[in-house]
Amino acid sequence: MEDASIKSKQEPEQAKEEPLYQSGRFPSVVDTDDLVFELGKQAVQILNHGKLLDNSIKQITSLKDAITQAVADKTESELKAASLSQSNKTYEQNNRELGDVITQLRKEAQELIVLHNQELEDRDNTITELNTIIEGQKAKKKPIKSKK
Repeated sequence: MEDASIKSKQEPEQAKEEPLYQSGRFPSVVDTDDLVFELGKQAVQILNHGKLLDNSIKQITSLKDAITQAVADKTESELKAASLSQSNKTYEQNNRELGDVITQLRKEAQELIVLHNQELEDRDNTITELNTIIEGQKAKKKPIKSKK
C-alpha cells in the first residue's frame, strides 16, 4: 500500500496537447473538430441523397413498368375495339337486310289476308246464292196445296 500524499497540481509541459494543423503564430479559425463535423455533415448528406436517388430510381422503374403495361393494354383494347366495330357493322348490315325482308313479308301477309277475306266473302256469297237457288228449286218441285 502506498502512503497518501499531496501531489502538485502542475502538469508537465509535455502533457499539453497542441492542436493539429496549426502553424504559425496565429491560431487557426477552423480547428480539427470543425473540419470533422463539416465532413460528417457532408457524408450524411451524400448518404441521404444516395438513398433518395435509389428510391427515385425504384419509383421510376415501377412507373416505367406501369406505362409499358398501360400501352400494352391500350393496344389490346384498340384491337378489341376494332374487332367489335367490324362486328357491329356486320350486325347492322344484317339487321337492315332482315328488316327489309320482314317489311316485305308483312306486306305480302297483308295482301294475302285481304285476298283470303275476299275469297271468304265470295264463298259466302256463292253459298247464299246456292241456297237461294236450292230454295227456288224446292219451291218449284212442291205442289201447291189448295185449300178446300
